[in-house]
Amino acid sequence: MTMRNGVVAGAIGALVVSSPVLGAAAQPLLWSEAYGGLAPGSDVTIPAGENVVFDIGAAEVGELVVHGVLRFEDDEDIELVASRVMVSGGGALFEAGTPADPFEHRLAITLTEPIGDPASQPMMGYRVLGVRAGGSLQLHGASSAKASWTQIDGDVEPGSVSMRTAEATGWEIGDRIALAPSGEDAREAERLTVTAVSADGLAISFEPPLEHHHLGHAFTYAGKPIDMRAEVALLSRTIVIGNAPSDPYDKLGFHGMVMPDSGPVNVSGVEFVGGGQIARPARYPMHWHRNPALDVQFGGRGWMIEAPSRAGDWIRDCSIHSSGQRGIVIHGVNDVVVADNVVFDVWDHAYVTSEDGLEIRNRFERNLAMLVKRKDRGGGEFAFFRDDHTESDQAEHRPSGFWGRNPFNPMIGNRSAGTVEGIGFFIDSAVMGYDMSRLVQREQSKTETVVFRGNASHSNYRAGVSGAGIPTYGPKTRGHGLMIGDYNAAFDAVFEDFQTYRNSVLGVWIEDDRHTLRDAILTDSSGGFIAFRSNIEDVVFNQRSDNTLGREPQNIGNRRHPAGGLHFQSTGYGNHPNLRSVTFMNVEPAAIYMWKDPIPGYGGPTFEGIELVNTPAILHSYERERVDGAYDDLDGALSGLGVPARVSGQRLALSSVLDEPLDVYFTPDESALCTRADITRPFGAVGLADLFAYIDAFVDGDPLADFDGSGMLSIADLFVFIEAFTTGCE
Repeated sequence: MTMRNGVVAGAIGALVVSSPVLGAAAQPLLWSEAYGGLAPGSDVTIPAGENVVFDIGAAEVGELVVHGVLRFEDDEDIELVASRVMVSGGGALFEAGTPADPFEHRLAITLTEPIGDPASQPMMGYRVLGVRAGGSLQLHGASSAKASWTQIDGDVEPGSVSMRTAEATGWEIGDRIALAPSGEDAREAERLTVTAVSADGLAISFEPPLEHHHLGHAFTYAGKPIDMRAEVALLSRTIVIGNAPSDPYDKLGFHGMVMPDSGPVNVSGVEFVGGGQIARPARYPMHWHRNPALDVQFGGRGWMIEAPSRAGDWIRDCSIHSSGQRGIVIHGVNDVVVADNVVFDVWDHAYVTSEDGLEIRNRFERNLAMLVKRKDRGGGEFAFFRDDHTESDQAEHRPSGFWGRNPFNPMIGNRSAGTVEGIGFFIDSAVMGYDMSRLVQREQSKTETVVFRGNASHSNYRAGVSGAGIPTYGPKTRGHGLMIGDYNAAFDAVFEDFQTYRNSVLGVWIEDDRHTLRDAILTDSSGGFIAFRSNIEDVVFNQRSDNTLGREPQNIGNRRHPAGGLHFQSTGYGNHPNLRSVTFMNVEPAAIYMWKDPIPGYGGPTFEGIELVNTPAILHSYERERVDGAYDDLDGALSGLGVPARVSGQRLALSSVLDEPLDVYFTPDESALCTRADITRPFGAVGLADLFAYIDAFVDGDPLADFDGSGMLSIADLFVFIEAFTTGCE
């Protein structure tokens, strides 16, 4: 007689085993004796106080309800087929292995319940692995000792059947793995099966041969490294939760749900395959779910109640793949740890860090998202659709590797390796009850801090539009490495040590002046960043790096060029990004692309420590009606003057708006730079509008119309202006 995981392996006899969950002595029962005689497909309920050891190789049941304890004996491979599994009640426990003694054999849990009408579904939905009302889920496979993911060491070409990894992984012959893309197209990710492993664990052979080129080295630009080694991830795990192989998979698989009143939930070394139910809210492979009963109690506003803590819950070293809807979702709870997981080939967001916008302190570390795909916008596949079904209240129309509504959930060392029509990391401000949520987040900011560092994103693909370039703006914008969509932030936040490359549109989209992007490197995207009024510090953007895989930087909208470095648009709301210590390399059409100029009176953008490498400084767009304004070049590096200067676009702004004269400005064709020696007051001598502006100011007695510097207005000022107006700026 031997002991494993606190239970007897083999004959039980009269031995009494103490259950840590039950907290009292419980007489162990063997499944073979207690339930082995039931007809296949029979429902099974393990009552409270009963401690059952699953001691046979296979069983097929209907609904399995665990109010007591069910532990799987680790003596052989096991297959449990059930329509659904519910773990419910104080002291209830569903267990295979422990963190200290993980399950070594293969355990396959197959859920088969027919998925019917959502209007008449049973408690917690069809085909569920559900945990509630004090129940505990403990699944720990021995494969948790293997690396969840690593990166390759050295390039691999199409046709290759071997590669080297950056570290020994512990992977074995027969393991299924996924290799991330290196170019722009996320669909170049590849599924492989390991056929051999070298003695040192660093060389791996596989099948089938590769179809695409994958990079295996890093680069350094302007002193800042960017790691472009393709990620390679483990899909196989010891414990497998899935659907019947014969079940026709139409994005309607099993789902896992943990209610906030559950007991401890800890999962490691588990493979979730084929989970998620398309177009159905709250049906995801692994999901910590809020308490919907609060909606009844608080008139539909239950989600506004402070989320309960699930401190001690975690999911680690797991894989979720081939999902019909999402991967790991945190909804309405705090303090869950999500670490070292892989989510691959899923529809909709891979990881949801904060579904309602009030969740905090859920910690995401070293997770990998790969091949995240957008659902059919016109086919009724959105679970949270808006009226026209082309947009979603939870951004299903632009799926993300990591999506959430509250940044007070630490994100450290994660990588998003490919979205199709999506975004790598998306902190979304489009929350339910947005104004109220903002008030709550403002209160949370008194005790919580935004932690976003060491993350990376690449291969966020967006197709172009027939006859035009790639759209950049609007509520459907996507194809970015990082998007922080909050224009009226309630708190300060720094997003730091970020790397992104090979994005169809932008490296980073960041909006509010309380938000800062710091210590980042962006390469190989149509544009570097949009920063409406945010702060950009210590950043490098190289539009054309040594990574030549995929398309050239794409033109945007109906323009005949890419988005540039800083893609700046003034909308009249005080957009004034501030750039410090930013290097632009190989950027087309220019480091700063002014789609519209800053609007006078709101304060313009400021630049300091700008370095240009094979990059023009500024391009102004004249395709739309312009609004005049200015920006401040605090050290003269951007304008090339070498001294602090205020710079304008098409014409100098009116003195009634600005407190002081402009020092310099670019002429409309961007060919000449005029200094105050040419035109000494803020009226550009370049067009009729300037003439009329000067005459109006002269008639009104505006002292800034003093063009001869005499300190008083006279006819001489008019002659000086007319001379400048006639000769222009040369």
